[in-house]
Amino acid sequence: MSNIQVTHDISLNNARSESSLVINPHNPLQVVSASKKFNNIQTYDFTLATEYSTDGGLSWTDSAALAMPGFTVMTDPTMAWDDVGNVFLVGLAGKNPPTWDTIGIVIYKSTDGGKTWSPPKMIHQSTGDDKQWASGDSNPASPHHGNVYAVWDDTNSGTILFARTKDNGATWIGPGAAASPSGGAIANGSMYPEIDVAEDGTIFVASISGDEIRLAVSRDGGDTFQPTPSPATGITTLSDALPAPGGFPIFPGGNFRVLTDPTACAFGSTVMVAWADYREGVSRIYYAQSNDRGASWVTGSSGRPLLTGPLSSTLHHFHPQIIDNPDGVIGCSFYEFGPKPTTPLIDVIMAQSFDGGNSFVHYPVTDQPWNPTVDAPWSHGNSSVTFIGDYMGLDANSNGFYPLWTDTRTGIQELFTAIVPQRRCEIIVNRSTLGQDEVDARRKLAGGANAVIPDAFRVVVDGYSAAQINVTGTGSTINVAAPGPGMTVSCTGNFSGNGDYGPEVQRFTFIFDIDFGPDASDPAFAFAGSTEFLTLSATVADVSATAQIELIKQPDPFVLHGDPTWLSIDLRVFVMRPGESKFGVTMGNGATAATDFIQQVAKNLTNGGGTAASQSFDDSSVLSPDEEQSALYLYATDNQQRPVYNFALARVRYVGLIGASDVRVFFRLFQAQTTSGAFDYPPGYQYRRAPSNPAGQPIPLAGIIGNEYVTIPFFALPRVDSTVSGMDQQVDSRDDGSGTIFGNVQRIVAHGDGSEVDTFFGSWLDINQSQNVLPAQVDSLHPDGPFQSISNPALPIQQAILRSLHQCLIAEVAFDPVTIPPGKDPSNWDKLAQRNLAWSDVGSATAVTTFEIRPTPVGLAPGQMVDELMIDWGGTPDGSVGTLYLPAANADEILSLASRMYVTHGLTRHDRHTLKCRTGGVTYVPIPPASGSNYAGLITVEPASSHWHGKGFTVVVRQVTNAFRAQRSEVARTRGKVRGNASSAQVHAGGRGGIKYEYSQWRRVMGAFQLNIPVRQKGSLRLTEERNLALLRWIAGAISSTSRWHPVFSRYLDVIAGRVKAFGGDPSQIKPSPTGTIEPTPAGMEKQRYTGKIVGLAYDEFGDFDGFVLRTPHGEHHFHSREQHIALLAKRVWDERLRVTVWAHRGSDHVAASIVIHEPPIQFGDHHLRHDED
Repeated sequence: MSNIQVTHDISLNNARSESSLVINPHNPLQVVSASKKFNNIQTYDFTLATEYSTDGGLSWTDSAALAMPGFTVMTDPTMAWDDVGNVFLVGLAGKNPPTWDTIGIVIYKSTDGGKTWSPPKMIHQSTGDDKQWASGDSNPASPHHGNVYAVWDDTNSGTILFARTKDNGATWIGPGAAASPSGGAIANGSMYPEIDVAEDGTIFVASISGDEIRLAVSRDGGDTFQPTPSPATGITTLSDALPAPGGFPIFPGGNFRVLTDPTACAFGSTVMVAWADYREGVSRIYYAQSNDRGASWVTGSSGRPLLTGPLSSTLHHFHPQIIDNPDGVIGCSFYEFGPKPTTPLIDVIMAQSFDGGNSFVHYPVTDQPWNPTVDAPWSHGNSSVTFIGDYMGLDANSNGFYPLWTDTRTGIQELFTAIVPQRRCEIIVNRSTLGQDEVDARRKLAGGANAVIPDAFRVVVDGYSAAQINVTGTGSTINVAAPGPGMTVSCTGNFSGNGDYGPEVQRFTFIFDIDFGPDASDPAFAFAGSTEFLTLSATVADVSATAQIELIKQPDPFVLHGDPTWLSIDLRVFVMRPGESKFGVTMGNGATAATDFIQQVAKNLTNGGGTAASQSFDDSSVLSPDEEQSALYLYATDNQQRPVYNFALARVRYVGLIGASDVRVFFRLFQAQTTSGAFDYPPGYQYRRAPSNPAGQPIPLAGIIGNEYVTIPFFALPRVDSTVSGMDQQVDSRDDGSGTIFGNVQRIVAHGDGSEVDTFFGSWLDINQSQNVLPAQVDSLHPDGPFQSISNPALPIQQAILRSLHQCLIAEVAFDPVTIPPGKDPSNWDKLAQRNLAWSDVGSATAVTTFEIRPTPVGLAPGQMVDELMIDWGGTPDGSVGTLYLPAANADEILSLASRMYVTHGLTRHDRHTLKCRTGGVTYVPIPPASGSNYAGLITVEPASSHWHGKGFTVVVRQVTNAFRAQRSEVARTRGKVRGNASSAQVHAGGRGGIKYEYSQWRRVMGAFQLNIPVRQKGSLRLTEERNLALLRWIAGAISSTSRWHPVFSRYLDVIAGRVKAFGGDPSQIKPSPTGTIEPTPAGMEKQRYTGKIVGLAYDEFGDFDGFVLRTPHGEHHFHSREQHIALLAKRVWDERLRVTVWAHRGSDHVAASIVIHEPPIQFGDHHLRHDED
């Protein structure tokens, strides 16, 4: 649990305690804290001080000092917000410490989120005023919305007094229909009141009278109050059970004062009251619960313990604060005091209930216990009794719970807080739609064995240690029942958030397959309709979640997803050179032969049922499913200067007896790797199309978002010249005159027995050609051409749209009788196929790719989470570091979201827009809300050099978003409101009967891409990397400085240049080139040398070796290296003060090409005189 220091005092006399924290209900980034701030810890001399946060509690700033006219001391802070952004601070004014003569209750008002405060307003004067509490009505549905209330006790009269403002603090009045003076009595014979307001505006005031907990209720905004039956009687207060030197009770082993002070919260018709109770011979938190607004209590006459199960008899629990969050989760924070392990120390504990208060789970909030004897103020100047406060602060919102406590870890009594996410369980659905056609095809591919959907969904559990959920390692599993007949669910293992299974609280991700078995009759699809929704349910410890998957029966053209889904087995890409043959077709000379080639290949495969010239579409030696082996070329020639042509093939399957006419396949390329391939036609943004071309067929167009072209279509027939004709004039099929149709509009003829028919479609991916196709920005007058603007001319495809060395290709089966619903994507719809894979070879260089992701939609409903990136690091070695650069997002905002959403996380800030983390397991990254274009980004993986040689690794990035579904049914009479941590809710219409809508909400994967990281010798990589850099620099010249891609591409070029240098090249000599041409290295590029002694070793923020500093007669020179053997060598040379010569290439003078050690006095072993980096 990340603990956040709120105050930063330097004087021991400025001890802090007795705190209050409130979150603006209309702006969760605004948080204000208040506490007692001592001036002298021995004379009980103090005032109040506040701090404010504008980033949701992650960082804090001291507020302006409070004015104190007519009084010298102030205590017992409590705060509340109104409905227009004002926050009120209620204090108890006095004078003459340490005897402390009370003057009365004062109110401060801040209109700027706690930065500054108004002069105080004295609303009541009595020497008996004490123990005030405040609460605001922030519930829009309340008839008293915007009121702020305050209560306190009068020790002179033994009454509870009340005040309220209905006009945002301009005036304060007491109870009664008329405007009575503030401070009118609402209860007699009790003290220590706490006030809370329910959603309907009902006011509850809890207090204590001897051994009785009392509750008063107002249902008219504070005009009148009525007592309820006692929540609890016969309790054992700390004052009754403990010794009281100096007049205040203290625990055994401690000398700080403690009290039994009730705390309350209310939501719906439920009221909870908690207190510290000594009936067990040790202080425990007890509570009372009413489910009918205090009319009766379900917890017995004297309440029941908050925590059950074995608890140490040496640990005391005290000073509880209880609250509920908008999700209906109840949180109770309290102090725990006792030997830890032998010294009496204090931790802060958080207990949470997810079932409306029936049961609670608990865990520590403090990441280290603190010592109450350090910097301990004397209570009322009496050295025998010290002071840590009589209560702590606590507030909550949908991000979690925010306790505010006293802590002495710095040597001074300071304030600390934490953002405590509620323990939660969620289901992330990777495959939300499963088709019978896919299940049958998988069973067929498995030779009649079980049809298994791997990694179909994941269960994420947050807020537990491994032991608490019986997890001991990656092989530990949990059980989830099958959602319907004809299928089984199996857990294949898990990832832990921290990469280990120790005692720390963290996040666990469990992986599940769905198995439809070998039965070809498909019992899972025996439902009557065309679709069926099934519910997945998971329960782990005391949290649970549900999600839905959809089964579909569609006997129409489809493509089969792969494993993983973003590498469809029915969509392949490949490269051809002139004279090479595939599927019985020889590639001719020149670009004009490309379209004829792919038309004939598709026709041959269709005629042969997937086989032509003894070559099979499914043969990996013919068409490799590994996209690295079928790498597309962005320049027109390979490294041997042979022309290369890129192609795509898609197989469309049909099972049925009717057949299908006008089956089309649209091929589209996205700018880079993307998680945002969701279908959006109509109206069409990424998936734009013209309704009719000259052949009367729909035809795909370039995708447009804002003023940017974001996708580009490809065809089997020659591309129209878009500088002369509009792109809607493109045709993509032809009749050869004999009735044979070539191209991407086909008629599928069914087999007589209804068995599967495979039809093939193809396109020439002319991404490496010089033809001008699209302008850099959308032509506002002619968005689809012809493009004839002088200021915004058409450019080659590379410059116009490509923003990565590797792109995402999506094939759409456009079949009019069965349309694709908007929002579907290649992972969950069988008419979208995807190849979404990048690779980045490493020697000792950084792996890198650009990408784009969809921002979280703005205006999320209450309780909904922002989208997340779920990064599977795929076995990258320990010590490797991943970075995520999102120039349109703020790294601090992402970290703020992560701290609110996750109990722990490993993300750190590298700069304003960049995050870093250790690789390994699964990393979750919240995606901030935004409107407009997708976020453009860059992901890098910096290798732990000593572990990479001879290996390869895979990183998968998924975007997780909210999913929901409403079901309607008739119901009988209903009443009330449902709240809770379940992922469903109900809304009712009607009186005695009506319509019920059940809303189910869960998480699903909306898109993914994969980064493969093969490892090779550096020498084999240099030429390709140099050509890449030349091409990318040429592309960069066409990217506007205002483009979302400009900062990403600039950093991308820096990383690629670094890779060239790491592979032994000189990036400063690489010039922009559309063909990736590398000019000969100029003369004078010989090595230069630096001789001296190593005077420093460099390490990065993770403690990994980053290079060394060499002092020469001409000054110090820094050399960068990540190599472990260089680290060992440099340390040895530094330790023994040896003289060395470092050779470096000119232009790469910060990278050591070789190192010579002069006259070493001690043998260096196998590499004793010279080391060359390889």
